[in-house]
Amino acid sequence: MADKTYKDFSAGTYNTSDIILTANPATGLLKKLTLEQLLGYKSYKALVNQEAADPMTINVIGHNTIGNIVWSFVTTGQMMGTLVGAFPANKTICKPFGDPGNSMQLSIPGYDNSVSFVGLVISVYRGDSDTIYVETRLSDGTLVDMADYISGTFLVEIEVYP
Repeated sequence: MADKTYKDFSAGTYNTSDIILTANPATGLLKKLTLEQLLGYKSYKALVNQEAADPMTINVIGHNTIGNIVWSFVTTGQMMGTLVGAFPANKTICKPFGDPGNSMQLSIPGYDNSVSFVGLVISVYRGDSDTIYVETRLSDGTLVDMADYISGTFLVEIEVYP
């Protein structure tokens, strides 16, 4: 039997197909698990940034067990992520996290998960079973370019439970 090499999971980017070895402390037996099996849910993390008048960019960081979300520009201040059937109702959680240097405060008004600034709100929410939205808007609801109000990035985390 040939030796197998397994990825070091102490740091880095993880994918749905990666295998993790776990050991039963009582028996010492090894078991192969995917990251999704180990966590108990699917997960996606990405950094959102915007430079000048360019559309927002969304770059995957950390582990991604949901799949390849395709991000597209919808309008000023709004990006749509699409992955067919990936975001089931009542099982999908969207969370934005801000850079403390930008004085963001996390708030969850109803189902709209938002990070708030003075006058600027960044939201991440499920559209339907195929779509996720990232928006930057003023407190009156007007969509705006993030770069006109803040500099820096924020983290988007999406979790999908079985």
